[in-house]
Amino acid sequence: MSSTSVAEFIRTLNGGDLPALSGSEKQVAWAEDIRAKAALWLQRRRIEVAEPARLDEPAISQAWAPAEVDLWDREVVPEPLAAAIVTVIDRVLGRTEAGWWIDKGQRVWTYRRLRKLAEKEL
Repeated sequence: MSSTSVAEFIRTLNGGDLPALSGSEKQVAWAEDIRAKAALWLQRRRIEVAEPARLDEPAISQAWAPAEVDLWDREVVPEPLAAAIVTVIDRVLGRTEAGWWIDKGQRVWTYRRLRKLAEKEL
């Protein structure tokens, strides 16, 4: 998926654009690419925990190749943890500093990492 189509897909999922990034022109360009990749994974997780019925929507089910679907898809996430995961995802996707995305947004996003951050919210 190209960065343009990823941005359009994320806009569809969010009901709008992600917030504009701040930083130098070079930082923003680099960070937008990093954020687009992370946002695609994070939005998948949001749908899985908050709106699992949407996974059957053609636009969503076709956006992820079977290889991108991990073991989380088979786990039912309890409500308090699901709400905390959505809070963490919203907080991460709301980050507007290009430097943050360059420094921290490139980390490999995993279910374990997201769950650990969410458990701190409980």
